[in-house]
Amino acid sequence: MKVKVSLIQDSPVFFDIEKTIDKIENLVKTHAKQGCELIVFPETFIPGYPRGFSFGAVVGSRTDEGRKLYPDYHKNSLDLEGEELQRFVKLAKTEKVYLVIGITEKQSNNGSLYCSMLYISPTDGFLGVHLQRTYYLE
Repeated sequence: MKVKVSLIQDSPVFFDIEKTIDKIENLVKTHAKQGCELIVFPETFIPGYPRGFSFGAVVGSRTDEGRKLYPDYHKNSLDLEGEELQRFVKLAKTEKVYLVIGITEKQSNNGSLYCSMLYISPTDGFLGVHLQRTYYLE
């Protein structure tokens, strides 16, 4: 059995979860029309890979600029209890594709972020999440 796979090499709309999800939807629709059955997005595609961002944190201290930047990154991270996940479930079902999406995951009960991968099936919906690493920067 052959499966046509698409590995997305594109940029998110950095620090903007809504525009990034819109972009994901467009990319999925485009690749599904090309016959792709599995579409894989990079690590922390939502809200963007924080390469070069220290959020002002060094051992023993934290800058004011870092304290201001982190909440924006947190706000644009994905909560699995939010409506965004259901948009992906609907997208996978409508386009008849499996999705793997790298996200920065937040949980409503704390300020920590988790570098995670979502797994979504067109028939079974949300299959699960794989936690890769954790950021504890409140």
